Amino acid sequence: MGRTNKHKRSLTTDVKSSSKNEEEETTPSGGSADVRNRTGGKSLLTMPQLVSLIMISIAFSYLMEMKDVLFDNQNCNTYLQPSSQKEGIEDGDKSCSLQDLAILRAKFHSGIICELLVGLCIILCWKNDLLMLRLHAFLCMAPLASTILAIQFTKTAIHPGFAGKLGMMVTTLLILVAGSLYNAPTMYPLKPIKGDLSNATFLTLLVGYGWEAYKFIIGGAAGFMKGTNEGETASSASFVLMPFLAVDQLALVILCIFGIAFLPSSPQRYLLFFIGLIHMIYHYYLIPQIRSDLVDADYYDNLYFGSAMFALTASIAPSMTFFEFNAPGMNN
Repeated sequence: MGRTNKHKRSLTTDVKSSSKNEEEETTPSGGSADVRNRTGGKSLLTMPQLVSLIMISIAFSYLMEMKDVLFDNQNCNTYLQPSSQKEGIEDGDKSCSLQDLAILRAKFHSGIICELLVGLCIILCWKNDLLMLRLHAFLCMAPLASTILAIQFTKTAIHPGFAGKLGMMVTTLLILVAGSLYNAPTMYPLKPIKGDLSNATFLTLLVGYGWEAYKFIIGGAAGFMKGTNEGETASSASFVLMPFLAVDQLALVILCIFGIAFLPSSPQRYLLFFIGLIHMIYHYYLIPQIRSDLVDADYYDNLYFGSAMFALTASIAPSMTFFEFNAPGMNN
C-alpha cells in the first residue's frame, strides 16, 4: 500500500510538473527568443508573419518597377510631372539623362540592400511574434513614415501617379501594422544594453548610415553624382530620387537601433555577417558600375570596404562585454 501511494504521488508530481512546463512554454514572457504569441493554433501564418510577407511583396514590386525604368524603357516621366522636365527636352522625349540613370541605379541598389536586410530581420524574428511586432513598430518610422515625408518633400516635381501609388502602398502597410500592433497582448521588452563588439559595430554602422542620409538630404544630387556636363545642375528626376535614397539609409539606421535594443546575441551576429557580406558585394561589384559618375568614388570604396571588414570581424569575434546597462523594465 505504501509503495502504491508513493507511486501515485510521483505520477501526480510529474503531471503537475509537465503542466507547469507547458504553461511556461506557451505564456509570452518576452524574455526568450523562442516565445510565440499564437492564437488558434491551426493557422499556417500568424498576423505578424502575414504582414511581413505583404511588406516584402510590396517592396519587391516597387523594386521591379524601378528595374523596368532603369534597364528597359528609361522613362523618367514615371517619376516626374510633365512640367518638371529639364529645359531643352521636348515633351515627347521621355529619356533619362545619364545622371538620372546613375542616381536611379544607386537607388535601385540601395533598395535591394534595404529589402534584403529587412527580410533577414524578419527571418530572425519569424518564430517570435512579439519580437516581430517590435520590428514592425520600428519599420513604421523608416521606411514607411519617412517615405510619406519624401513624397511631400518632392511634391512639386514627383509624378502624381507615382506618388499616389507609392502613398497607397505605404498607407496600406501602416494600417496592417497598426492593426497587428493593436491586437498584440503585450510588447517585447527592451533587453539589457551590453557594451560589446557587436553593439559597437551596430553603433558605428548607425552613424555611417545616418551621415549618408544627411548628405543625401542636404547635399542633394550635386554632392553625390557628377553632372553629364561640367557645371550642370541636378535635374528634376535627380531631385525626386535623392530623398528616397535617404529613406533607405534611414531604414538601415532603424535596423541598427533594433539590433542593439532587441536582438539577442546570436541573431545580432547573423545580421552583422550579412551586412558585411552585402557591403563587400557593394564594394567589389556595385560601386564599379557607377564609379565614373560618383563625385567621390574613393570615399565610398573605403566606406563600404571598411564597414564590411568591421561587420564581418564583429560577427565571428569572441564575445567580450565591457559594461552592461540594465534600466528598470528591461528583459533580464
